[in-house]
Amino acid sequence: MSLAGDTAPVNKIAAKATGLKPGTPVTSGIHDSNASLLPWLDTGGAMSVVSSGTWAILMSVGGTLDRLDSARDMLANVDARGRPVPTARFMGGREYQMLTEGAVEEISISDIEAVIANDTCPLPGRISGVGPFPLGPGGWTGSSPETDQAKIAGATLYLALMSDTCLSLVGTGDRVVVEGPFAKNTTYAQLLTALIECPVHLSTDTTGTATGAAMLMGYAPPRALAPPLKPMKIEGLSAFRDRWRKLSAAKSTLRR
Repeated sequence: MSLAGDTAPVNKIAAKATGLKPGTPVTSGIHDSNASLLPWLDTGGAMSVVSSGTWAILMSVGGTLDRLDSARDMLANVDARGRPVPTARFMGGREYQMLTEGAVEEISISDIEAVIANDTCPLPGRISGVGPFPLGPGGWTGSSPETDQAKIAGATLYLALMSDTCLSLVGTGDRVVVEGPFAKNTTYAQLLTALIECPVHLSTDTTGTATGAAMLMGYAPPRALAPPLKPMKIEGLSAFRDRWRKLSAAKSTLRR
């Protein structure tokens, strides 16, 4: 089996098919989320990585495969070392874009508490067939938001609740690293810390995919981890999470 980073010369058959010169070295590439995972593979212990972008890919290094459920969009990624990694995913970046409709207001934890109090959180299902609730109904837990600030706060809470659900499925280990665009959303990270009760670190590397790809060619980057976020309490969050999960699961079941 060829691993990411392995290099071999082009043989005569491949040269004829591609037009490349025989003997040209070709290196096996790597998938973007696996590239983002690579910098953290050998940092010790069981841990999870939230690789964010159009998709949010949540991978549990050191986790077991016996809890995988394809009906909840779980799978085993194969890391750069050829080892299976339990994975859950949802279209986090795409859904955030849909929910916020281009709004860019600054928010804080008090705005999240307002979403909880006003019951204006999105439910899963805007993109059917993916994520831990693939048959979710869309819509909102209660009323829809009326301001841009409420849209952003609701979308941020939604990302945290979906990430929390995915991590509960694949396991968190002793720490979680968030990389990619989600690492720039401090409120999301604070919410995730409060939900999973596990140290959450934000990657300060803005090019995780490129860093991982470069590592295949011998680049040895410094570990760009911020200190863990401080644990915090958010009024009503735990009870709201439990209700949101039950509502999401019940709605998904009704549509099966």
